[in-house]
Amino acid sequence: MTHCAYTEITDGSYQLYLFEQNQPVGPSDTFSALMMARPDFDIKSVELPPVSDQDIPNLLKFKLRSIYPGNPDETAFDYTILSRKNKKYAVLFITEKRIIEQYQSLSGEKPLFLPFTLIKPLIKRCERENCVFIFFHTSWIELMLIQDSILISSFVINRHSSFKVNFRKLKTLLPDSYENYSLVCVCPEEEESSLEQNIKANLNPESSYSMVVMEELLKNIDRKTDFLFSEKQKRRAIPNKLFMYLYPALFLILTVLIFNKSINQKKTYYSQLENRLKAFESQTLDMITLEKEVKTLEDEWIQFQKRAPHNLFFMLSELSRIMEERAVITYFVIEKDSFQFEAIGQNPLDLMEKFKRNDNFQNIKLLQSIPVQGTNKERFKVIGSVKNK
Repeated sequence: MTHCAYTEITDGSYQLYLFEQNQPVGPSDTFSALMMARPDFDIKSVELPPVSDQDIPNLLKFKLRSIYPGNPDETAFDYTILSRKNKKYAVLFITEKRIIEQYQSLSGEKPLFLPFTLIKPLIKRCERENCVFIFFHTSWIELMLIQDSILISSFVINRHSSFKVNFRKLKTLLPDSYENYSLVCVCPEEEESSLEQNIKANLNPESSYSMVVMEELLKNIDRKTDFLFSEKQKRRAIPNKLFMYLYPALFLILTVLIFNKSINQKKTYYSQLENRLKAFESQTLDMITLEKEVKTLEDEWIQFQKRAPHNLFFMLSELSRIMEERAVITYFVIEKDSFQFEAIGQNPLDLMEKFKRNDNFQNIKLLQSIPVQGTNKERFKVIGSVKNK
């Protein structure tokens, strides 16, 4: 499966292009899978408690309410699992249902994927504890932060014609712990040489880098690929406890078959016993899962109390003075004296200057700024903290 397509927004609507020659195509044309546009998605990484694979979707639906502000009835998500030692992490891909329906219609029900689908097999090859993947697309760039083979966070920015402008924006998104890191650059073959020269000239000498050609990764797309927003068929493993009950029962049946003439009656008895054991096992698993969920809720309530801000009225009052009528906040999160919000408005850089001039705030950063189609406004994300007085 090597003929893949990607999407671009042209005149307010999606247009499909083949990776091989960047030629426009339609849903009925010959291509095997469609790469969706990264700016249409939020990506979150969540550590999973020790639950069965069958319980993961319901657990993630519950957690989604606390990490994503959208209406649950209008939200669609899928996930993939990463493992490290004895822990599991779910990488969530979140968007609106109408967007997924558009992609499914555009692709003619062909498989869908995102850049993370391509780089997932490369994660375990990272040379250092801190690894950075940069995925260069024609109109956007995705930055993925990997730590100990687990995705920590993912960001996307609009691609500028200047490499230095792009690299400067990406560096502002790196946490302080990523002073030295291993960089993996994924790009089209035609850009490999120029991007490598620019990376050599701008990368910290203590960091290392490697180049990966996107076309080579696309060759690995096949039927075994973990595509997104498709029905996942997962096998239900037989619990070990059930085997503990079945082995004595099987031995008993064999004994009855040898020494008892009423074989049919004994088979009927065994069938009834097996059904009771399965029912008991199912009830036990439900109780264990419920206990874990209650413990998770209790832990989250304790953490919520710890995250409560010292002076909520002061924080909101100062934010109101800064924002005025410049922007409309669409998403807002507070943890102690730190906050994060997303907003739509004009000139977010001017807003950042007002934050810097206000002595009541510190560590203010502009994480993301994306133009709103058809307007002179931008959708942007800001993090920071208020000084505790």
